[in-house]
Amino acid sequence: MRSASMALALLALTAPLTGCGRLTGALTGTSELDAAGLQEQLGGVTPPLVIDLRDRESYRAGHIPGAVSLRMEELAGFLSRFGPPHDRGVVVVCYRGNLSRLGAATVSGHGYREVRSLAGGTEEIGRAHV
Repeated sequence: MRSASMALALLALTAPLTGCGRLTGALTGTSELDAAGLQEQLGGVTPPLVIDLRDRESYRAGHIPGAVSLRMEELAGFLSRFGPPHDRGVVVVCYRGNLSRLGAATVSGHGYREVRSLAGGTEEIGRAHV
């Protein structure tokens, strides 16, 4: 669990100041998970699949261990072809938690039951001091 918290701290330090972009309107059907909750889940027996929607350069600079780097337009195809079992949890992350809500809605639309968006995105990880 210590390595997960160190990785999350590294990720917070490398997250750019720009966000995922503001989304207009409320997205329904998606729930959020805070940084501490994500850390707890990553240390569990069956950690969730983490999908990182940030740009590839930011992902390479630092990411949550085991996270899959995808662009939003790749998400549906990935889930159709390579997605985990539908009973596995999925957490979607981006810079500030905006695009990840849309990504979480997409994942839910593919039949996944336990889907969360990281509240506040990778920027919130740094504020949480995990």
